[in-house]
Amino acid sequence: MDPIQPSSEWETKRWYPTSTVLGDGKVLVLDGACECVGCTDDTVCNDDTTPPDDQWPLDRYPFCHGNPRIPVLFNPNPSTWSPPAFAWTPFYDAHYCNGGAPEPCPVGPLGPAWFENWSPPSPCPPTATNGFDLAYYPWSCVLSDGRLYVPSSLYGDPNAIQGRRLHPKLGTWSAAPTPPVVGGSAVLFGRDKILIAGGPNKDMPCAENCGIHTPTVPPDNRVYLLENATSDTAQWVQKASMLNRRWHFYLTALPSGHVLAAGGTNASVSPPTGLQDCSVPAEDVHPDCYAPSGVLQAELYDPAADTWTAMASMCTPRQYHSVIQLLPSGAVFAAGGQLCAAGGQTSYLHNQQWTYQIYKPPYFFQGPRPAIETVPGEVWYDNTFDVTLPANGSFAATAITTVRLIRPGSVTHSLNFDQRMLELSFSRVGSHTLRIAAPANGNEAPPGYYMLFICAGTNGTLPSEAKFVRLVSSTSP
Repeated sequence: MDPIQPSSEWETKRWYPTSTVLGDGKVLVLDGACECVGCTDDTVCNDDTTPPDDQWPLDRYPFCHGNPRIPVLFNPNPSTWSPPAFAWTPFYDAHYCNGGAPEPCPVGPLGPAWFENWSPPSPCPPTATNGFDLAYYPWSCVLSDGRLYVPSSLYGDPNAIQGRRLHPKLGTWSAAPTPPVVGGSAVLFGRDKILIAGGPNKDMPCAENCGIHTPTVPPDNRVYLLENATSDTAQWVQKASMLNRRWHFYLTALPSGHVLAAGGTNASVSPPTGLQDCSVPAEDVHPDCYAPSGVLQAELYDPAADTWTAMASMCTPRQYHSVIQLLPSGAVFAAGGQLCAAGGQTSYLHNQQWTYQIYKPPYFFQGPRPAIETVPGEVWYDNTFDVTLPANGSFAATAITTVRLIRPGSVTHSLNFDQRMLELSFSRVGSHTLRIAAPANGNEAPPGYYMLFICAGTNGTLPSEAKFVRLVSSTSP
């Protein structure tokens, strides 16, 4: 592993931010609690000093959960952070502009999370009455037009979450379709095509900060699809519901074109403190968030048929803080997790899962699979590249029906933040060579490494093992 090269520091220390690679290779960082959550003095996020008013809003004061809500942009060449633009600030609560400090937020398990020594801007920002809350872990994806779509997050009141699009170059936000389910899992499994499912039941009453930790009703099993996400007229369409209610689970795009739902819990949890205390002995843990509530059965979604099919069951529950992601072989890796839905504790090691499991989808048991012999190490946008199949293999080029590109995952808290699947057009050159068209630009597939699968069968449901390719542009960011 290469040694980490230190870069310039950003403007705010952040905990739990969302980082997204953009089409030009720059990295956009959204949200994240500032370091000083739980302080009881006038400490602020940046440097333990109170900044002068004229620096607002470059220094973020936290609201309730301590989120520094100004996105920032990292340019890897040179290694610099851009100053946040005023228009990027997504949330101005009316409390900030009522002539004084914001009203106190409820004191929860993290302690007081607002600070008295704060002066609101004057005049009040024009967006103050039209703000919105990203909350913790906002899931985001780059759309083909270069904008970022932020449909959901895992913390906060599900009834308050609103879908938004961010134009990184202009630093402006615009309204976008809000999914009917939030706080579950999501996957980008086609060009501007998003599937979202599960999570807290948005249609039922919910306690304060119910999002990831404390839904007061059983989780959701509904599924919604958004196609042509760049369109102003795009709408979420309900699809077949999952067989199991789930939260703390993962949706994983498979190279067969299917989507796997695995892990999670089907329990509702509403402890008085808002967070289940996992520092207590295992036998005293709230029964709804202990092992019996774990959803062991995996299920597979077929988008062509709009059906969910029960798959093999796990041996061990995979809930909060677990990881589930695709491997180059086409198998799925599941590991870790806690047996209860909680965070913020330090003495709950007896509730941790230290094991891992490997799930093999049905295509592992359908006879020989296509194989890739050679691929280029680098692939340029808006170009073609050749892939060869073994001359003595079971599949010739004529048997290949689909080529899929899947970005390796970066998973946490029910979301695979980098996952995207894209089908590529191709032609056949000779009996064992495919000429494949690379994505047009970085908006369709941000630069970096991808797993390339060639697939046989109707709808390309029989994939090869992957070969890694790196998408690069003619100019560095």
